[in-house]
Amino acid sequence: MSCVFEGILIKASSEKVKYNVNQKICTNLKLKFEKLNDYLSCFNVVENSRNFSSDLDSVASQISEIFSQAILIRYDDRIGYRESIIFEKGVPVKQFNLADEIWVMLDEDGNPILDSQQFTIDQIEEDDEEYETIYNAIQLGIEFVGINKNVWKEVHSFITKPRWRNIDF
Repeated sequence: MSCVFEGILIKASSEKVKYNVNQKICTNLKLKFEKLNDYLSCFNVVENSRNFSSDLDSVASQISEIFSQAILIRYDDRIGYRESIIFEKGVPVKQFNLADEIWVMLDEDGNPILDSQQFTIDQIEEDDEEYETIYNAIQLGIEFVGINKNVWKEVHSFITKPRWRNIDF
């Protein structure tokens, strides 16, 4: 089963988001609101689609006007796609994608060599070595807004839960 996820992370408790967003967002998208943890909340698109919606950019813009910042995240594990766009006060200010991700080589057992040289995707040479990301586009977006990028494991688990837009092939 593959996972396609598109949503907006907000650095605020679910109670604060519910109180401040109630009926203030204008969109035709069907969105689900969920608490991620005590300080992160998320709106995600619930329509079963294989394509990302540009309409969600408008929603992220609206939410960032209310909360100063919002992180639009897009994830598609069918093609290894990860993206985050930071919105501040209604305007997209920073985008992270494959070109920004940080990679390291893997050891013989397939584990990342964390204390080795770091690479961007453009710096990886086509050789017999294997590489893995240690900081992906979504982690970098999370860090940009002042949240520890190590919350990625929790975000990834949240994104890939079966109740989201999972597509069977």
